[in-house]
Amino acid sequence: MRSAVRRLRKAVWILSCHPEKRGGKPVGKTPLTEPEMYALLAKNLSYLRKSQGGLSQRAVARILHLPPKTIMNYENCRATPLAYAVLKLADYYGCSVEDLLTKNLTERK
Repeated sequence: MRSAVRRLRKAVWILSCHPEKRGGKPVGKTPLTEPEMYALLAKNLSYLRKSQGGLSQRAVARILHLPPKTIMNYENCRATPLAYAVLKLADYYGCSVEDLLTKNLTERK
């Protein structure tokens, strides 16, 4: 039983860390696939951090009480952010979670 639970946890972890292994199907009502959504999130986070005061990744991590490497991994699309981290980031940057995940914020004025 324990080995089955370990295998299940490992499978869930792999799928959460590697969204491209889920088949790349569109999410919800957006035409974006999960990998596209995470790539857009990474682009938006980098843009917002640089455009709003030009803070370093370390400074943003301190403000949001997250490990510095976490912000770096989110911006480089190496990690899938947890829900609370996305909420913190959206609140800090003054945008909605939906905008952060589905809109290209580099094009807004």
